[in-house]
Amino acid sequence: VVVAAVAVLTVIPFSLGDGPGGVAHAAALEPFDGCEDLLSYLKEQANESVTPYGLDGGGLVYKTGRRDVMPAIESAEGVPALSGSADTQGFSRTNVQEAGVDEPDLVKTDGKHLFTVINGVLRAVDLRDGTERSVGSLPLEGDGHELLLAGDRLLVLANVMPPNMEDPGIPVPQGEVRIQSMMIAPAESLLSEVDVSDPARMRVLRTLKLDGTRGAARLIGDVARVVVHSNMPNLLKSVYPVNGDKESSKEALTENRRVIDASSIEDWLPRYTLNDLSEGDGGKEEGLLLECARAHKPPEPAGLGMTSVVSINLSKGLQIGRPTAVVTGSDVAYASTESLYISTPHWQPLVYDLEGDYLTAPPTASPEPRLSVHRFDLSGDGEAEYRSSGRIDGTIKDQWSFSEYDGFLRVTTTEQKTGGVGAEFVNETETGVSVLEEQGDRLVSVGRVGGLGRGEQVYAVRYIDDLGFVVTFRQTDPLYVIDLSNPKTPRVAGVLKIPGFSSYLHQLGDGKLLGLGQDATEEGRSLGTQLSIFDVSDPSRPTQVTKLRIADGSNSLAEGDHRAFLYWERSGLVVVPLQQWGTAVQNFVEPSGDGVSLPSEELSVAPGQNFAGAAAFQVDPERGELRATGRVSHPTTEAYGIPSIERSIVVDDRLLTLSQAGLMVNALDGLKQLDWIAW
Repeated sequence: VVVAAVAVLTVIPFSLGDGPGGVAHAAALEPFDGCEDLLSYLKEQANESVTPYGLDGGGLVYKTGRRDVMPAIESAEGVPALSGSADTQGFSRTNVQEAGVDEPDLVKTDGKHLFTVINGVLRAVDLRDGTERSVGSLPLEGDGHELLLAGDRLLVLANVMPPNMEDPGIPVPQGEVRIQSMMIAPAESLLSEVDVSDPARMRVLRTLKLDGTRGAARLIGDVARVVVHSNMPNLLKSVYPVNGDKESSKEALTENRRVIDASSIEDWLPRYTLNDLSEGDGGKEEGLLLECARAHKPPEPAGLGMTSVVSINLSKGLQIGRPTAVVTGSDVAYASTESLYISTPHWQPLVYDLEGDYLTAPPTASPEPRLSVHRFDLSGDGEAEYRSSGRIDGTIKDQWSFSEYDGFLRVTTTEQKTGGVGAEFVNETETGVSVLEEQGDRLVSVGRVGGLGRGEQVYAVRYIDDLGFVVTFRQTDPLYVIDLSNPKTPRVAGVLKIPGFSSYLHQLGDGKLLGLGQDATEEGRSLGTQLSIFDVSDPSRPTQVTKLRIADGSNSLAEGDHRAFLYWERSGLVVVPLQQWGTAVQNFVEPSGDGVSLPSEELSVAPGQNFAGAAAFQVDPERGELRATGRVSHPTTEAYGIPSIERSIVVDDRLLTLSQAGLMVNALDGLKQLDWIAW
């Protein structure tokens, strides 16, 4: 999907007047006047949603249907031909959504050295002189590490287990009714700046610890943008009724409201700790992550979470800067070189009924989710700045649902259509593509095409210039080609229906798309991982020119994580991780009386047929040809059994594959094993 902006999407169950295609023209966000204004807002919202058991995430109800640019050359028919994504250098990079917008990954390389984090240890491998040598290692704090590389600096993003926060309790007169205090330790994120100018002597220069969980991150040039989600109510000491009876519940509710009313802004806002280790122990800086005036108020209440965007210029070192934020939770982020968009799931306030002792949604709550879209400007190397907002009905699948092109934002959403009674009752999904344009401080809907994949789920989306491609699936795989050449009148140009589905679409050039997904029966039962080549040079007549089922009963990590997919255009090489646990396939009997097909026997795994590794293929986009060229697997180890290959990288004439067990080097031509480096 081509994207030129990043936005925050927040589903809010209120309408301000629908525009074309079910898009409401949402009011722009407003910055808080200061800490007093922000604290007053937080207390008001908290008192409306607090229960005897605390705030519990601010009453968030997640109702989401999600699972998280190619240059054009005019063809003779006037339709953009899909061009490849070849790197001008002799090595491959992380497979990303937007050219010029890097994404965090398990491994990074500059063609001379490879860096990866395995089991909490940062490792450096020297790739020069046609050989590979492990030259350095550095233990790191945290887990779930991912990397961004800018020059000789690595930004390591990790999660940190919160400290054990034991609270002795709040002295509350209890009489015969007992209540117990509780405080949930907030999650923490850890960013580390690592000097890799000498890979044999890597060292951590600075660390930045933040309250909240790390969301998406993007790197444009030397500037990284990191989204952090903070659940502010976790910072308050709430109580809960020990027995759960009405009397103790009322007392707990009264105490929780007292805690809210007595709170200060320091009890709500996330904090940070910056450690400077560049000159030994250079000191520690602590404080609130946000300036109150840098936080923004949504047009309608959207929960008590805080979504912050932290900007880090790695050429100047890891610093806290002046983050910007919205008082809301968030889910999916998408970025271009100029903008950032963040999406949040549907928020719905809950009302606690002390008499009935249960949580209910208020009668004014919307039964369907809506997305609020907030655009932040990323131009320059300074802070992200809020610019505009809009809303749209439905849910999104992942970051590929968004694309910014030529001043317009395209969004693919799925709505749940419910209505009617008795035999006329309807409850089915429907997908559409909406086009939004920034007009002042609003993102306004200017066009929409709907009616895609009724009753089906979105499996893949890709935008290429003024074309959009949407894959839905239930039993067959409709590939919809959307003509977006006129943003105000988008239309379905063509449809292709075939068995199976693609969960990832990649540009090949010459008007071709490569689809990675699952082959399936006419009834929709998955059979195994497959690759397909689609000819979309004529958008009105998309065709599947080649299909190759890789292996029965197989699956690939790249079906759900595009970073695991490798396409090396220079030689037409495609490499994907592959797992195949046996070759047997379930045999199904005729449907039972209730219409459910049952397996006649459990899936059996043929001895010795297990495979975990990577599969390589040769692609000729011009001829539409696709053939398997070989497989790579790593040695079986006691710790990992058959290691699963997670990433593949090309450096010069070598293919490098990475697993938790080690790094294997194979010749690009013929896949002959050249080296093995065990971790």
